[in-house]
Amino acid sequence: MADQTNPSHRDRRIHPKSGYCPQTKTFHTLRPPLPLPPLSQPLSITHFALSLLQSSAPAPTTTLLIDSESGRHVSYENFICQVHSLTLSLQSLAPALSKGHVAFILSPTSLHVPVLYFSLLALGVVVSPANPIGSESEIAHQVRLSRPAIAFATSATAHKLPRDELRTIILLDSPEFLSMLNRVGSSDTRPDFGIEVSQTDSMSILFSSGTTGRVKGVLLTHRNFIAQLAGHAQRREPDPTLPDEQTVSFFTVPMFHVYGFFMLVLAVTMAETLVLRERFDFEAMLRAVERYKVSYMPVSPPLIVSLGKSELAQKYDLSSLRRICCGGAPLGKEVAGEIQLRIQSFCFVYVGRRWCKSCLHSPILCGRLHPSPKAPPMQHCICTFTSSPYNIYIICTFAHSFIMVLGKFYPFSAGYSYISYFPQFCIYRDHTGFT
Repeated sequence: MADQTNPSHRDRRIHPKSGYCPQTKTFHTLRPPLPLPPLSQPLSITHFALSLLQSSAPAPTTTLLIDSESGRHVSYENFICQVHSLTLSLQSLAPALSKGHVAFILSPTSLHVPVLYFSLLALGVVVSPANPIGSESEIAHQVRLSRPAIAFATSATAHKLPRDELRTIILLDSPEFLSMLNRVGSSDTRPDFGIEVSQTDSMSILFSSGTTGRVKGVLLTHRNFIAQLAGHAQRREPDPTLPDEQTVSFFTVPMFHVYGFFMLVLAVTMAETLVLRERFDFEAMLRAVERYKVSYMPVSPPLIVSLGKSELAQKYDLSSLRRICCGGAPLGKEVAGEIQLRIQSFCFVYVGRRWCKSCLHSPILCGRLHPSPKAPPMQHCICTFTSSPYNIYIICTFAHSFIMVLGKFYPFSAGYSYISYFPQFCIYRDHTGFT
């Protein structure tokens, strides 16, 4: 996808419906350009995320991280202080570690991993996290792919690392590492470590099984995440269902996964609170939702099934939930109906297939699914949910379009239309493949 920070990029060579430029053989987004920092500006994802955090202006004592097993909390003030301290410690204690080097991370979810990510990224080190339950042969293969200069592990995972291929291994649960987190007391949100990180520099190597063969390494740059964060920041709107409450998210995805990785960075940017757990447990999740008043949770369809059918879920107060983001596989309408009736305080956001954002009154974003020359892109479409959880009003600016609800298509005309069904699974698609 081509950079669209400059409106002049949208010249006459770009097709108005497809966004394709035949001269450059590049597809350009047709959405409004994002206010991205100039590509020439040195900027790491750590500094960019913390600069957006400042605009959110959370209280220093606002909780960022919660370990649901131990109950330990980390405030935003302490988090920034620990990032600063660890960065300075790594500079002095591991002077061979420099910009462009790869750090291999083999650790379960913990309060230390987010600090480690932000610190390494501020130094320009490429972060490469792996699944801690992987076999020794799988870990060795990933180490050969990423060629790390240093590795971070725990006392429970370090034995899986091929020590003959790693010069330095630091244990995250060792007294040495804990002392590195508390070296200085500065809470400066924009520390200058004298390291210039370009936005086009490599940021992370994440591992994917792909469709066939062995695990592959996927390289992302700081610019990749900066653009993603800028997009979310531009679309950020107050949640009308949580006017004065802190957004609390339960972390059901591992931090070595790209979704978990981004969810962590985004939560820091948006000044949210993250509830973590080393290993997933269904009842422990329910207990955490009740105890910490969790308002947002990413889930998979099997977890939705458990929430809808399990008698265990009825033992806990889940009324704090406002949004559940479900993706990865199709979700049947019967399952959606069960969970909607059981927990009536929240709405779904289905991801992965361009489902519309479920909230009380929200513009639907355009996104390409497939090319077709028959209709212009959608310019404006508004979903307004009624007091009934099964009703939705659609307002659109042109005719001959249709709504897809749970896999079924319903034609509607320009202006004012009405559908009585589950609004959480409603999608608009025009003839050019936009949703």
